[in-house]
Amino acid sequence: LEAAKYILLLTSLPAATFPPADILALYRFRWQIELAFKRFKSLAGLDSLPAKKPELARAWLYARLIVAIIAEQIAGQVPDSPPSGCGNPTG
Repeated sequence: LEAAKYILLLTSLPAATFPPADILALYRFRWQIELAFKRFKSLAGLDSLPAKKPELARAWLYARLIVAIIAEQIAGQVPDSPPSGCGNPTG
């Protein structure tokens, strides 16, 4: 339980240019992008491509992404889910 209070992030970025708070903010932003992709895959069925030709596959993907975006707009804002479990992305 003690370890659950901490987040360990490793980076090769210079500490002078990227303070830990900025790294954590970037990680949380990236986490939200990962969750969005997961939702899109789930909503739009993007786990397999039925088309083999590149042009057809691209059209199929665009159509599915448009449907997923419309579905998210209708459903409203998806609540934040940062990896720290904290609702405030800065702290």
